[in-house]
Amino acid sequence: MPTIAARWVTFGKQNAKRGVWTSGPCRVGIVTPEALQACLNSFQLMEGTVEKASHRGKVIFLNFGTDEKTDVTAIIPETAFHRWRGGASDIRVLQGRTLRVRGYVRNSNGPSVWVYDPEQIELIMTPAAPREQAIVKK
Repeated sequence: MPTIAARWVTFGKQNAKRGVWTSGPCRVGIVTPEALQACLNSFQLMEGTVEKASHRGKVIFLNFGTDEKTDVTAIIPETAFHRWRGGASDIRVLQGRTLRVRGYVRNSNGPSVWVYDPEQIELIMTPAAPREQAIVKK
């Protein structure tokens, strides 16, 4: 039997390009506090770049903006660290990476999602920078 978190992740993946996920304030897209304020107390898919990953007390905060008091944050409690292969150190290296986070949005110093399972976070691969072609002399 899949966990509740796994069921939410499956639901989010199956519906990411349908219904409410495609338009309006709750669509999947770059996260802003304003957009997620309209979606408090609901399950959302949000995408953005982690500006700062900080370990304070028994949680790790993944901040998607520069103002920790109002910007969007993914919060990972210590009780979930063991689910990442490298524990807290694997979570902190997400700083600077673009992520898609699935979860229930609450208001805690701005919109936030508590992450209890690594499957709630999807690493978004950015396109590689174009390489200059090497000139081969014959």
